[in-house]
Amino acid sequence: MGVLPLGTANSFARTLNLPLDLPGAVDALVGGRVADVDLGKVNDDYFANGAAIGLPAAVGREVPHLVKKLLGRLGYLIVGSAQFLRFEPFLCFVTHDGDKTLLHASEIRIANGRYQGGVLVAPDASLESRTLEIQILTGRSKWVIAGSWLRILLGFPRHNRDCTILRAQDVLIDTAPSQHVSIDGEVVAKTPIRVSVAQEALLLMVPRSA
Repeated sequence: MGVLPLGTANSFARTLNLPLDLPGAVDALVGGRVADVDLGKVNDDYFANGAAIGLPAAVGREVPHLVKKLLGRLGYLIVGSAQFLRFEPFLCFVTHDGDKTLLHASEIRIANGRYQGGVLVAPDASLESRTLEIQILTGRSKWVIAGSWLRILLGFPRHNRDCTILRAQDVLIDTAPSQHVSIDGEVVAKTPIRVSVAQEALLLMVPRSA
């Protein structure tokens, strides 16, 4: 298979180092190579790039497709600002290797690729690592979200005290109250969920330099 950069933010294409113009992407695919890349899973649903719990899922539910088509990432920003005002953190239960951890969380990012919304959020994630990177923004205040995104946009390192990072192949995640889950930008599930890796699941054309 091949990927063409025709999405709203083209996060997966960015992870593959594909040119974001259509002729350049076609040239890269024609002259590229085959890679066996991982996919992520939320329950029985596969995703290529990433999943999210919290504000990104709330925004994903509220952004009409017409707004995404006309305004692109600006549409997410407008709706996200309104959603942020009424968003509240939640309790998060993470079960991994038999250990169950309770955290106060404001956002959970599950990264197979490195980008979310076209922004580099998981620089250490890899489509060939055979693991997923799970970032949990911790704390009782939703302003942790604003601080985290501001640091990301400015290119600063993440604060470890506000972000718990787990790399795993199989994790159970539950929340109180139950939260919606967005998968590659589409809201298709609610917690509790099982997150896992489908290793080497997809044969994909990528640029030779990717």
